[in-house]
Amino acid sequence: MTHKFSLVHVLVVFVLVFVAACSSDPTDHVYTVKNEGAGVVIVLGHEVSDFETWQTGFESRQGLRDNFGIVVETILHGEDDPEIVWIIASAPSQEVADSFLVDVGTARTMETDGVIGEVYSAVLDKGYTSSIDPALYPERLIVQHAVKDFDEWKQVFDGHIGSRERTGVADMFVSHPVGDSTDVHMMFGISNPEEAIGYMSSDALRIAMKLSGVEGEPRAYFVRVAQ
Repeated sequence: MTHKFSLVHVLVVFVLVFVAACSSDPTDHVYTVKNEGAGVVIVLGHEVSDFETWQTGFESRQGLRDNFGIVVETILHGEDDPEIVWIIASAPSQEVADSFLVDVGTARTMETDGVIGEVYSAVLDKGYTSSIDPALYPERLIVQHAVKDFDEWKQVFDGHIGSRERTGVADMFVSHPVGDSTDVHMMFGISNPEEAIGYMSSDALRIAMKLSGVEGEPRAYFVRVAQ
């Protein structure tokens, strides 16, 4: 199930993924590299009636997550709407992640803590991360879209890193659901939201995105790391 958040759903945002020109010196860039080893990434997105109330309840449920071996990596909320919440967590395996997501206790605590509407959930491959210090980027951008071929898309994506970096957009995480490499999920660090928005509206980027194999309507969400 996918929850469409109208306040943060920016249709033109996704054009930042590609740029019109490649950098001449690839050694200057901070690329995302493949993570090795076991484990998966859980992504949850939903709306809450009150963020502080939800956060208090969420923190009190640590025991439930510990029982499944779930480790919360990051909590984010909407840039314009703090009641839009995103949770990034890790799990030992897809089986554990799936069990946690369908557990009666998980559903009950969401309801008790004030989660409303539909809940977006995905179990992702460990994917690719960069060496960028996350603390440098409290403002982030979450992007999701489909591609024809992940490996071909990733090659083009990496080839255009220079233009993203010149607009203050830092690659942080790239992945896809376990067993479905055509559904790409990404997280970027944003140092200048206004400059990034202007960059994302380029027609040249729209064309490049299409030529690289992006399919369907991309979705993007401006978020901020919760304090």
